[in-house]
Amino acid sequence: MFRVVRTHRLRASEAVAAMARERLGEVSELLARREAEVAELVAEVRQAEADQKGMAARLAVAEAERDEARARPALEHEDQVALRALLRQARRQARKVPHVFVLYQRGRLHSLHSTVESAEAAAEAEGAPHSGWAPHIPGESLSPAAEVAWRICPMALGGAQ
Repeated sequence: MFRVVRTHRLRASEAVAAMARERLGEVSELLARREAEVAELVAEVRQAEADQKGMAARLAVAEAERDEARARPALEHEDQVALRALLRQARRQARKVPHVFVLYQRGRLHSLHSTVESAEAAAEAEGAPHSGWAPHIPGESLSPAAEVAWRICPMALGGAQ
């Protein structure tokens, strides 16, 4: 079936179609702009998520450093305690009267030494045997000096013993 359309109606229909095409172009342009905005927002969200992960990692590192810093003063305190103990020990030793070691040969003064070992070495250099050195036990009587070939006696400096 055919229909007869008048020119006036045809032009009106063409005008409506042109307006619809124009509107379609506007809507398409608006849609393209909205799609671009959505793409930008998606990119911003992804960047924000990545930033959040980075910040979480930085936060974990900062918390670990904080915990380490909190633990450090405890170590420093332990070091201070150890240093104080060493200082007390050094002061006690400094208060002790320093000694020299007197080396006697058959009851006669032979030499003075700063350590027992150096006195023994001096006696051995003069012919004393390398073995047989024995410390004097406090409370035991000493045999007469003339009867002993070599004897080492500690002597306090600054006063008689």
